[in-house]
Order: sequence, then structure tokens, then C-alpha cells
Amino acid sequence: MELLLRVQKLLHEKDVNATINDGELFFQARFGPVSGRIRVSASQSAFSVCAHLGIFVPANRIAAMYEAISRANWQLVFLRFECDSSDGELRLRGDMPRYGTDPSDEQITHLCYRCWAVAIQYAPALVQIMTTNCDPGMAIAKIEEVEQGQPQQTRNTDLSVN
Repeated sequence: MELLLRVQKLLHEKDVNATINDGELFFQARFGPVSGRIRVSASQSAFSVCAHLGIFVPANRIAAMYEAISRANWQLVFLRFECDSSDGELRLRGDMPRYGTDPSDEQITHLCYRCWAVAIQYAPALVQIMTTNCDPGMAIAKIEEVEQGQPQQTRNTDLSVN
């Protein structure tokens, strides 16, 4: 509980209001075109941050979404997208092992804000994949090109051989 109080204080310094309930810390967040909540928890073995994106993938787009999050996860460090197979809820989770010690304020801040920033980065593509018949690989590649500062280019996806 002491660790969650530290997290709450760090967030408050950045004008983020967070509440602690049932041993977990929660705050509302905007992720580009959607809003959701971020949950922070601490156990003896790990410090975890999970962004619940407020996106529930319909059954007819679940395979495309699995491909998209697999492609996104390939580029991510310390974070990973998850899709709940029972209801299609998308989450972004980051975990840090504790090894018997508490993380520093810098580590806490980095994990919380990195999770938030990555959710903002990928949310537009994930919403597009969920609501249209766009190609998941193209949608994720477009987001990652913008993030890396590379100019967007039209790609030829025709892989046929002459």
C-alpha cells in the first residue's frame, strides 16, 4: 500500500487524480480517439501498470486484431498488448520485477507514462482495425513509421511474381 501511495503522489504532482481501491490504484486516461483507465498494482514480486483501452473487439475482427497486437508487441520493450479472449477487451500491460525492493520514483514514472504514451500511439490504429476491414500490418506499420519520424510512403502490397 505504501508503494501505491507513492505512485498516487507522483501522479498528483503531474495533475493526475488517482484513487486507491481494493489494493490497486486507478485513474482515467485519454488514449487518442478513446478513453479508458489505467490500473497500477504492486505485489511482493512485481510492480504492474495496465491500460484498459476501453476497446472491445467484435468476433469478426478478432483475428485481425490478434495480428495487429502481435506486430505491435514485436517493437515494444517492457510493455505488451493483450486481448481478452472471453470478451475482446484490449489492454496494454507493463510489469517490473521487484526483487524484494521498491522501484525508484524514476522507474515508477517511466513505466506509468510509457504505458500511457504507447496506448495513445497505437489506439488510432487499433480502433481502425476494429471498425474497418483495413489490413492490420499496414495500420500498425503506419503508426510505427510516424513514431520513428520516417516519412509515410505508399507501399506496394502486391507480392505476386512476374
